[in-house]
Amino acid sequence: METQQPEPCINRQRACKRISLATSFILFLLPVIVVADVCSYEKEVSYSLSSSDLEQLSIIAKAGSLSVHGAETGSDIVIEATLCSSRKSELEGMEVSHNRRGDVETLETVIPDFHGSLWISRYAYIDLEVSIPAGLAVTIKDGSGAMHVSGTGDLRIEDGSGEISVRSVAGNLTIRDGSGEINVEEVDGNVKINDGSGEMDVSDVIGNVDITDGSGHMRITQVGGTVSISDGSGGIDVRDVEQKVVIREDGSGSIDLRRVNSSVDIGSDDSSSLAVDKVRGNFTIRHKGSGETDYRNAEGDIFLP
Repeated sequence: METQQPEPCINRQRACKRISLATSFILFLLPVIVVADVCSYEKEVSYSLSSSDLEQLSIIAKAGSLSVHGAETGSDIVIEATLCSSRKSELEGMEVSHNRRGDVETLETVIPDFHGSLWISRYAYIDLEVSIPAGLAVTIKDGSGAMHVSGTGDLRIEDGSGEISVRSVAGNLTIRDGSGEINVEEVDGNVKINDGSGEMDVSDVIGNVDITDGSGHMRITQVGGTVSISDGSGGIDVRDVEQKVVIREDGSGSIDLRRVNSSVDIGSDDSSSLAVDKVRGNFTIRHKGSGETDYRNAEGDIFLP
């Protein structure tokens, strides 16, 4: 009796192609998986700089985490960094440089440019921790990685991606962010945020809050000034605002506004639902798309389209 031979691959082109593509994809990812969260070569860097007559610290950071903390005691800027690379030779070219011009000190993480290959994954990053005198003005330009900042004066952040956490700012805060979660609390001045995507939580702001957002849920609470919002998509929750709330435009996602001690003015809203409760001033909607509108306890005049 003749034994049946397996069907050659040429007659099973679709199945073979799927297997080949899947295998190639797994092999392509393998080096990345193996080296994830691993530091093959590491170096610690630590030094301090005088902050005498300094008005501002500028930080330029590439890949890696960043932590900036305002210290109540001490007058120096203290830098501590962990340099990590997949190759020892590349580690030697990494550093945290510093340069002072007038009353501005600049810190910059230096990481060589290189690219991985199909079989060899290459990586390099610098985790940077900076301690500063409390209340010093800071500007940050960051590539990627988590960022935690507290105890500064005026603060400006330009970030590519990664979580941003900001607390206790004795001045104004400006954030321009590509993607990643943003958490802000305890700001003595105004807050201005331009965000691409990611959830956002802003609370305990003495001044005004102005947000332009692409997508992601936002929650804003306890604001002493005015809240102004332009939003693409994602829910909007606003609570406990001393002055007016202005929603210039909203694409999609629910809106929930509660306890506003002045007026509420909504320019254009295409959200799925709108709920407003306890408004001391006028309540105005200039354009409303589909979705329910529920308003209660509005003490001023009401203007609906």
